[in-house]
Amino acid sequence: MRPLIFSILTVTIFCMNSTNAQINEIKLTPSNRQNSYMFGYAVASDSNYIVVGSPGAPYPYDHFGSAYVFEKSDGVWQEKCRLTARDSSISAQFGYSVSVSGDYILIGAFRDPENGIQSGAAYIFHRDSSGEWKEQQKLVPSDGSAYDEFGTSVSLWGDYAIIGAPFDHINSVETGSAYIFKRDSSAWVEAAKLVASNSAGKYPKFGISVSIYGNYAIIGAYSDEEFESHPGAAYIFYDNGANWVQQAKLNASDVEMNHLFGHSVSIYKDYAAVGSSQARTATNGAAFIYHRKDTTWTEEAMVEGSSSFYNIDFGLSVSMDGDYLVVGAPDEDTNGNHSGCAYFFKRDGLNWREHAKIIASDGGELDMMGWSVFIEGDQVLCGAFRQETGVVYIYSGFATGISEPGNPALPDNFCLKQNYPNPFNPLTNIQFDLPGSGDVQLIVYDILGRQVAILVNQKMAAGSHEIQWNTHGMPSGIYLYQLKAGNPSTGTGQSFVETRKMILVR
Repeated sequence: MRPLIFSILTVTIFCMNSTNAQINEIKLTPSNRQNSYMFGYAVASDSNYIVVGSPGAPYPYDHFGSAYVFEKSDGVWQEKCRLTARDSSISAQFGYSVSVSGDYILIGAFRDPENGIQSGAAYIFHRDSSGEWKEQQKLVPSDGSAYDEFGTSVSLWGDYAIIGAPFDHINSVETGSAYIFKRDSSAWVEAAKLVASNSAGKYPKFGISVSIYGNYAIIGAYSDEEFESHPGAAYIFYDNGANWVQQAKLNASDVEMNHLFGHSVSIYKDYAAVGSSQARTATNGAAFIYHRKDTTWTEEAMVEGSSSFYNIDFGLSVSMDGDYLVVGAPDEDTNGNHSGCAYFFKRDGLNWREHAKIIASDGGELDMMGWSVFIEGDQVLCGAFRQETGVVYIYSGFATGISEPGNPALPDNFCLKQNYPNPFNPLTNIQFDLPGSGDVQLIVYDILGRQVAILVNQKMAAGSHEIQWNTHGMPSGIYLYQLKAGNPSTGTGQSFVETRKMILVR
């Protein structure tokens, strides 16, 4: 196969809290596009390899599916090979989910008929000493049956693979499950079957999304109905050396945010991200970040996109790596109806701040860019499976475009800035400058002057600061926020008081 070489386009992407960044955009398309329908439905990367799922590929028959491997050589991404299952069957949708770790690739085919109609399967491919990717093993569960849809979601880390079967029946109830496989030499062996110990409702779809890192795994169940008409949950499991045990069940702290909560999940070390693509936010959709301390997982932040459009499906896909989070919003309309986009967030202490809204330079209606996303270091992948027969965008350069912590000059004066966004729902950010250290109070009042929230009441260092106010449970209306600050370190007794107005719109 003649290698495909892709040009690099430099694009300007709007970055929050910094100047516009020059981000590199590369567009991947397969060598034989007529055989790659739905290319970009799933994406994953590890080091110098990218895997792209194309579950609608019509060759040799309808929806057999395939996956493409791209390799980076001398700084250029080239198509390495096209993977298909040796025992492909009609409508198996091989490539519906993909993952890669080191020399192994895991590909889901949730409609494979191995154990009955739509029972599902997953395939392991291994890169041999010659650099070729070859099918090593077909994975199916020991108790698989028709309509389990095993392979709907997959995730690979080291010698462990987790595979979701969201329609698996447990004791004749369609609850869903996830399976752990472990590599033993050249064989992958089923090591555990995970089921939720406290799910609720008839069809929780446990296993609709999965992610694994080290000895922790997270499984989404976006129809878990513990909150009745506000469904969704995610479950954390931990390998204690003998068994995989459930450690936590995650729900959003605000019941209104539990709408398809668990549609997407991602885990990295002590952090986990959960997408809630129909959460009741200003744009419809949110992503939640949880942080583990010892055995306790605590909701640390909720993020939503800065879009001016509604019903953008923000959170339909999420991916986390280190201090970075990317969230897909495939129904965002900046480039036309359902053109889609993605958002790039960076952790700053306990806050996760939006730094970039990523929009394709040539995006158009119905592309659904952001249906699949993946982040590794400074590289973001975004699938747009409906642009013609599908494309994948690669973005890089975020680190140089984001204002990193350093030693900026201290502010010359006190300053309380206008909150943003404003009007807002349910989150807003308040920035202020302190020319010197001192006691600081940031208090919110309603329009009648009644105190409703204390956001800051402590001594703070000189510099620029930003505080986020989460208004869950607060009614619509006009609010006042007041900053009181002293600077005794100057020896002048200087003090500052300023009040500004903001509007909460439900």
